[in-house]
Amino acid sequence: MQAIETKYVGPTNHHGSRIIVRAQAGRVIVAWDDALSVDENHARAILFFAARQQWCGTWHMGGKADGTGNVAVCVTPRSPAGRIVVTDGYIRLTDREAKS
Repeated sequence: MQAIETKYVGPTNHHGSRIIVRAQAGRVIVAWDDALSVDENHARAILFFAARQQWCGTWHMGGKADGTGNVAVCVTPRSPAGRIVVTDGYIRLTDREAKS
């Protein structure tokens, strides 16, 4: 597992708003969703990247020291089977059988 960093990039003449997600394992660009809050957009981008890498568990997310984006770290790794729950700054992957 590696820390995941996000950075918002505003729209240009050719592309809409987006989030650049990167870690040592690589980088992806995720489109901005205007229906979501800023934190929800960053959490969604982090989870998209983590899913591509098959990194599962509980992720803690916070702002970067320089104010240019967010960073997330996995504090409880799990096997890649379950569902995602986002609550109060925590991003969790829970067992499929768990009740909502």
